[in-house]
Amino acid sequence: MAGNGLPSLGRVKLTDLITFEGLPSDSYKLSVSTLSQSLAQYSAAIIQLPASDGALLRSCLESARLYFHQRPSYPSADMIHTNDSREWCKTSGYYADPQLCQETYDFRPGL
Repeated sequence: MAGNGLPSLGRVKLTDLITFEGLPSDSYKLSVSTLSQSLAQYSAAIIQLPASDGALLRSCLESARLYFHQRPSYPSADMIHTNDSREWCKTSGYYADPQLCQETYDFRPGL
């Protein structure tokens, strides 16, 4: 893939990322390193799933596709708040900036 000018994304097997009890294996260390380098450089990586999980993966992808096709367009009128967004939802960590069309959510465990 690198020979034709396209970036070479990191490719790891899901089974190599699954940890077992004890010290991490060499394949685990190599997979984590490959995954983190690819995500840092390209913001993407290829994770190979076992062939036996094909039906499960197709079901998940189809569910995600249906979910995003049924969502209303962003931003909906009820999401845009003219007052300070940090005030109306301070406890959850959600912040929306309508001028920049940007929203962030800071996960806060225990809230």
